[in-house]
Amino acid sequence: RTMEKYTSSCRFVLVCNNACKVIEPVRSRCIAIRVPAPAKGDVKKVLQAVCNKERTPLPEGLAERVAVAANRNMRRALLMVEACKVKQSNLSEDQEVEVADWERFVGIIANNVLEEQTPQRLLQVRAQVYELLSACIPPEMVMQRLTMELLKKLDDSLKPEVLLCAAFYEHRLNLGSKPIFHIEAFVAKVMAAYKKWSIEFMEMMDD
Repeated sequence: RTMEKYTSSCRFVLVCNNACKVIEPVRSRCIAIRVPAPAKGDVKKVLQAVCNKERTPLPEGLAERVAVAANRNMRRALLMVEACKVKQSNLSEDQEVEVADWERFVGIIANNVLEEQTPQRLLQVRAQVYELLSACIPPEMVMQRLTMELLKKLDDSLKPEVLLCAAFYEHRLNLGSKPIFHIEAFVAKVMAAYKKWSIEFMEMMDD
């Protein structure tokens, strides 16, 4: 109502990462302008410019690896360079790219999911996921990263089922208001699928 009433004298600029989360009445009154993620070369240029302003030489090889690891996410790339700088004051060509602490934590969660499939372990994983959400890590990023970490460790025969579950619960995540419920449901589904596969695999080995 406010948007319609003051259109002659007021303009709103709304920025979002996911248009489907914007309610339809607002979307219908806006002109959508999609801005693509920066290319890898653009990410490298920004990293070099920032490091030059900070008087910190950034080796070409390290900049290249950070740009690839950041997956066209400028904020993530800057945080990676910052983490590299904290670990080693003089950045080097062969330095390992540092990942964010929360990403390492998601890797631990993925290990916990596959190590044991019990109600107690599900509660433990739920608490770990809630810790990430409490630290203001977006639930979509938690879901995506957890899926990626699980896919690295799963057998190829299980990957299609896990991807299907991830797509289903990510969609529910976008529609719902309690992210922890949907991520927990996804974890429970993965646990059930992995336990079933493990039992069948052991029976096949015994035969």
